[in-house]
Amino acid sequence: MKQRRINAGLTQQDLAEKAGLKPLTVFSLEHGKNVSLETFIAVLRELGLLNIFYADFLQEEVLRPSIQISRKKRIIQRVRKSKNEE
Repeated sequence: MKQRRINAGLTQQDLAEKAGLKPLTVFSLEHGKNVSLETFIAVLRELGLLNIFYADFLQEEVLRPSIQISRKKRIIQRVRKSKNEE
């Protein structure tokens, strides 16, 4: 995000004003601190990244881990000779 902001020619102050945030919030986000989802989305919107976020994260099917496991193909862990081969 920081690089995208810089490429857009925006300072942290500029981005904060456009997104309706405090500059410290933009600083915190760029340094990996926790921010609210609302704040994150506001920054993504101003940087033109919201559609990418939406496509990558919100459109994917979210499944419980137990369903993901059940959908995986069974991995063969050993081979046994059939009685006919012995």
